[in-house]
Amino acid sequence: MSFLTKRPNGYYNIVEQVSQGKRTFRSTKTKSKSEANKIFAEYLKNNKPDISVKYFLSDLQAAVLNDAEAKSYKPSTLIIYKSVFRHMNNLFQHKDLNFFNINDINQYIIYRKKNIADVSVNLELRNIKKFFRFAFKHDMVYKDLSIKIELIKIKDDRRKVFTKEELPRIINSIDNQELKDICLITYLTGSRRCEILNIKYCDIDFVNKLIKIYQEKPLKECGLKEIPLSPNLISILSKYFYSDDNIIKYFSPDQKIFSMSPSNVSHSFKKILRKNNIDDYLHFHSLRHTAATDLLKSGVSLTKAKSILGHSSTKVTENYVHLIAEDLRSDLIKLEMPA
Repeated sequence: MSFLTKRPNGYYNIVEQVSQGKRTFRSTKTKSKSEANKIFAEYLKNNKPDISVKYFLSDLQAAVLNDAEAKSYKPSTLIIYKSVFRHMNNLFQHKDLNFFNINDINQYIIYRKKNIADVSVNLELRNIKKFFRFAFKHDMVYKDLSIKIELIKIKDDRRKVFTKEELPRIINSIDNQELKDICLITYLTGSRRCEILNIKYCDIDFVNKLIKIYQEKPLKECGLKEIPLSPNLISILSKYFYSDDNIIKYFSPDQKIFSMSPSNVSHSFKKILRKNNIDDYLHFHSLRHTAATDLLKSGVSLTKAKSILGHSSTKVTENYVHLIAEDLRSDLIKLEMPA
C-alpha cells in the first residue's frame, strides 16, 4: 500500500507500507503538489506488483514451516502452526493468497468458534496474522492482510484476585521454600513472574534497603524500577545471602537468586491452587493483580501505585479501581450524614 504525504519541511514523500507498523519513505524532492502527484503516478507505474506468479495456501504452509524448522522453532510451535494450517486448508484449500480478504478471516472465526473458546480462536488468529505478514514480507502477496485482522474482543467478568482468606491459605500450603519465596516477593513487590526470576544478587541493596527489578513490560518503557525493601522482603531475601549462623554465603553478584524456570513456577503454583480448591482460571499472575488492588485499597495513590507496579501510565493502573468498587461501596454505607 503506497500513498503520498506532505512532510513538516514542505516536501512530499511517497510512503510504502512494508509490514505491520513499518513504513519506508521516499522523497519526491519537490514541494509542489502537482509535481509530486506526477512523480507518485510514475512510481506506481514502475512498481506494480508481479501478479503473474501465483502462490496458494499450500505454498505459504510449506514456506512458513520450512522457515520455522530452519530457525529451530520449538516442536510445540510447529505443532500449533500445522494445526492452524490444517483448519485453514479445510476451508480454503486451493485459494490464491492474493484473493484472501477479511471475509475469509471472519469465516474462519465462525468455523472455529463452533469447537473452541474465543480465547483459543484468538491464539490461532495471532498465528494467521504471522502467516500473512510472512507472505507479504517474502513477496508472495502484494497486500499485507495481517494489518486488517483483528482479534475477538473478550469480556471477562471473572475475578482476577485472591481473597483475604485465600492468599494466606495458598502461601501456607506451599512446601517448596523457593516457590513460596517467589510467590511472596511477587505479591510484596507487585511484579511480574519473569521480573522476579531475573533478580540477581547484585540487585539487592541491604544497606540502602532497595531492590532493583528490571521490567520487561511495557515495551516502550523497559527499564529499571527500584522498590524499598520492607522488613518482610529483608527477612525473605536474607536467607539467600546468609546461613543460619549468620555467615555470608558464596555467590556471584551476577548470579540469579532463584533457579526455578518460569514454566515450573506457573505449573507448580497451579497445582497449589487446585489443591486448595481455588477457581481454576486464577493463576500465578493473579498475585500481581491482588497486589495492585490491595495497594489501592490501602489508600496508595494511583501515581505511586503506577510506579510500584511499573505501569506505562495511570490509565493502566485505573483498570484495577473497578475491582475494589464493591469494598468501597460497603464502606460508604457506614458513613453517617453530618449533623
